[in-house]
Amino acid sequence: MCASPATTLRFRVAAALVVVGGLTVSCGGAPGQNPDSLTSSRKSGEKSVSAGTTPTDSRGEVRAARDDVSVDEGDGATPSDVVAMPADTPQSKPSRPANKRGKAKSDPASGALRSKLSAFLVPLARDAAKSAATRGKAVSLYRGLVAARGPGDPIALELARTYRVAEDYSAAAAVYRAFAAETNDRAAAADARAEADEVDAQPTPFSRSFAEQPALAEARKVWNKGRKASRRKKWDEALVYYQMAAGLAPEMPGPMRELGTVYRKLDRPEQARSYFHAYLRRRPVGKIANEVRKQLNKDDTLGRVTVTGTKKLRCEQVWVQGLFVSQKLPIKSLALPEGRYRWLCFNNKYGLAYYKWVDVPRGGQVEANFRWAIVVNALKKPYGRVRIEDARNPDVMQDLGLALNEVGVPVPDDGRALRVKLISDDRSRIEDRLVKLSAGERTVIKW
Repeated sequence: MCASPATTLRFRVAAALVVVGGLTVSCGGAPGQNPDSLTSSRKSGEKSVSAGTTPTDSRGEVRAARDDVSVDEGDGATPSDVVAMPADTPQSKPSRPANKRGKAKSDPASGALRSKLSAFLVPLARDAAKSAATRGKAVSLYRGLVAARGPGDPIALELARTYRVAEDYSAAAAVYRAFAAETNDRAAAADARAEADEVDAQPTPFSRSFAEQPALAEARKVWNKGRKASRRKKWDEALVYYQMAAGLAPEMPGPMRELGTVYRKLDRPEQARSYFHAYLRRRPVGKIANEVRKQLNKDDTLGRVTVTGTKKLRCEQVWVQGLFVSQKLPIKSLALPEGRYRWLCFNNKYGLAYYKWVDVPRGGQVEANFRWAIVVNALKKPYGRVRIEDARNPDVMQDLGLALNEVGVPVPDDGRALRVKLISDDRSRIEDRLVKLSAGERTVIKW
């Protein structure tokens, strides 16, 4: 379903405190919508799949996923495919897990090193915060700084103040409270808690134009610096750079994979696994995803998903989390971290964009089947339109449009009959029916 205000807040605060991670699918293709319906004009003959998602670029080509771009920029996803990070994603604040002897491991990157490597972001963030036009990017720049230095660093107060000026009071309060919980300065902690209480009491603005803008250029810059540090085996520097990149652009998946690798080198398997999981939630398919799966070959927490289709009707393209899947259906036992994933069966010939949400259980197995049929509009004398109940949402009636006489329609998993309304063009004739569809078969609708 579309993210609630609470979910949106968790995303913003997670990013602000640099919780980097994977995916649950957000607005733009929620189950309550009807992404399979077609809108068309008899005059123009044009058709468009609703729900705002087309799985190809402007040239009609499938775009390959890259790790140095955000989901809405380079992997075939639209902004509606950008998703919120779940609550169980890893945090970047310095931690001290126990080693095999039970002793605490110190943070490999010192506070001085973290401040030094992130210093170039300070003037950029402060300059961006001065203008309302660039305040959204200022938030991302400050997130990068908090990622590098931790939520208890005084720079977090500047992030909170930037949120406050932008009238994003809930996010400001969350950052203030995180600072109070982490700082060693008792007086500063008390002041931060008081600030949090004060902004919490502020009324939510009726209208706000503020929107966060990921700092992609800066994220790519520090990501590349992290890769250079990794090649030199400077794991402390690499760790800070990758954490910074994740804070600057939380949608960019590359830093999550690299953080998993760095934590593995630092003998922190639990943190490594968390970041590898976060990567797979964002990039569940592809060559790099398969390499990450190899790193997790003994991870019994991964779930397995099998995706099948209708035998007589094929999905011309299959997508998951906004990524094109090169493998044809069936896809058997794909290993994925626990979570919710959005799959798409796309068939251009029959105007079908069939979304299915799949909840992958921890360490378990699940199967998803794209069952669909073809509805043929044979209404003549008079010509008419066909509206049919959405198989996944009985409250929604989908207009199959006029551009195609044969349209792909999802079949209910429970096999129930669907409500159908027939409407003549001049509205002189209207009929209500129940129609039971069979997967892979054609159902012809006549007066």
